Amino acid sequence: MDFDTTGRYRCEVTVKVRAPPPPPVSDGGRRGQHQAQAQPLQGFDMRELVKRLTVIELPSHRPVITGGDPRREYRAGDLLNLTCVSAPSNPPSQLEWWLNRRPVR
Repeated sequence: MDFDTTGRYRCEVTVKVRAPPPPPVSDGGRRGQHQAQAQPLQGFDMRELVKRLTVIELPSHRPVITGGDPRREYRAGDLLNLTCVSAPSNPPSQLEWWLNRRPVR
């Protein structure tokens, strides 16, 4: 399965419906002798069920952060340009920046 497998699926079952059998008829005391009669067709009966299938796939590796220089000391007010990239996933990953255990806004 892959991302393209996600979607709505429908299962349908159709059967021929026959008339219910006639009530038993007295066989005049002759046990075990029954006359077989073909049951007429009444039509068709159909049942269906629709369900959604979602294929979930986690990213194949951890996010990658690029930019900046880890050997450099930064001071308050310095400009820093970082990029965070995640591998494809379904549903798409939601990336957040955190600094010293606090979300960056």
